[in-house]
Order: sequence, then C-alpha cells, then structure tokens
Amino acid sequence: MIAPLNKKYRWLILFVFSVLFLVFIPILVFYAIGYRIDKNFEITPTGGVYVYYPDAGINVSINDSAPEKTTIFTKSIFIQNLKPSSYNIKVEKTGYITWNKTVNVSEKKVAEAYPFLIPQVIATSSIPLDIKSKVVQLFNSTTSPSVIVQKNAKLASTTVATTTEKLVEIRKDISLYTDKNTVLAKWTGDIDSVPFYFCLPKDACEEKLEVIDSKETLGEVAFFPNRNDVVLFQTPEGIFVTEFDKRSPQNILPIVLGSKLDFRVDGSVLYIKDKNNYYSILLQ
Repeated sequence: MIAPLNKKYRWLILFVFSVLFLVFIPILVFYAIGYRIDKNFEITPTGGVYVYYPDAGINVSINDSAPEKTTIFTKSIFIQNLKPSSYNIKVEKTGYITWNKTVNVSEKKVAEAYPFLIPQVIATSSIPLDIKSKVVQLFNSTTSPSVIVQKNAKLASTTVATTTEKLVEIRKDISLYTDKNTVLAKWTGDIDSVPFYFCLPKDACEEKLEVIDSKETLGEVAFFPNRNDVVLFQTPEGIFVTEFDKRSPQNILPIVLGSKLDFRVDGSVLYIKDKNNYYSILLQ
C-alpha cells in the first residue's frame, strides 16, 4: 500500500499548480483574443483576413502561401493570427482570370475581401428565335433615369457648380449613379452596416463612393448579376467589369472588346449588341 503524501508535499504541489494556472491562463486568454509573442519576446496583437466567394473549388492564398480551398459547405476562408502589415491575397480557379488584392491587416481587426472571377475565355451564344424579340426590345427601351441636380456646390474660385447625377439602378441599399464619365455608388442603408469599401482607405466612411473616373465616354452601366459591389460598364473600347473595392489593384477586366458595342443585363445573362447582331453571355 502506497503511503499518502505528507502535508508539506501536498501544499507544494498545490502551490506549483496554482502558479502554473496563474501564468498560463492569461497567456491562453491573450492567445485566444489574437495576441502573439514575437521573436523579441514582445506581446504583439494580430488581425486576420476574411475572403468569401460563393462557389466551391476556389484557391485562396496569402503572400504565396499554400492555398486553402473553398468547398460546397465552406465558401469562405478565414486566415487569422496575422501580424499588422500589408498582405497580398490571390484567388484562383482553373479557367478563370486570377484575382489579386493587397489588404492592410490591423491589430484586432479583420480585413474583408469579396473577389470576382471572370473566365479567361468568354463563351457567347446566339439568341434563340423565341426570345429574340424580347432581347431587341431590351435595347430599344428608353427609360429615363432619375436626375438629381445639386446646386450651390462651392468651388475654390467661389463660383457655383451644378452637378447632374443620373440614377442607373438600385440594388439592396446601394444606388448606382453616373455623372458624365464617372460612376458613383451611394449607400442608403443603416450607417452601422455600411460596407467596408465605403470606408477606404482610412476607415473614414462616406455615403458616396467614386467607383470609376474614366477619361473615355461611358455608355451603358449596370450592376453585375447577383452582386451589388461589382459593376459592368461600356467604353468606346468595349465592355468591362470592375469592383467597388479600390484597394490596389482595383481589378478592371474586359468582357468583350470592340467599338460600337452595347449591352443589357437580364437576370444572370449579359446581352450584347454588335451593330445589328445580338448574342448572350451567361455570367453566372
């Protein structure tokens, strides 16, 4: 029969475990809320990056690390324990143009990224005869957009400017406008729910975002199907797509190149008019 430990040893064991508890519990708590110990043995707060794309089989890597892949059940990637710094996010899918973005990770904050992917080869389809008249009508319709005239806009020269903004489309709590060769987005929802891209680059949130400032004449402008942060637009060079997220680089990708093109969006389908020819592209 093993003799029980005497009182002295029991108190010693209790003391040792109490010290370990008092030392390691704060460390675990600090670790759980995002603090790390750097190579200089200094406590450093960390942040993270959240990447979402509504599709499976997407490879997401940060600073060329081993990629993580989205699945049917997990369509987001959360990379945590990142020291405050700039990181390059790369999103790839076979057959699609790679999406890149540089994000700044701050301590105790999570940087968001919502990539969009465009096929390397855009597949077009002819318009079935039974819906061709409907498609032609889409291009022939001339809806007059709402016009907002802002007067008394004071300039540095004390003159007064008149700004005309044409309402293009409203999706959820974001209104899309054009003003000459500029595309603007306005947040009309709860200020506490404003998307991050209205708060770049210095977390100073504004209700208005300049998405595109083109040197070329802009034609048709529309939201990308099923997205309220990606916009399609037409220039004399063709039809392009870009994102509201203006962190470098603001990805601007061609859909169809060519002069004198026009387009309309109906659901998930992009209809193209090239002179008197019509065809479609299934974007999603």
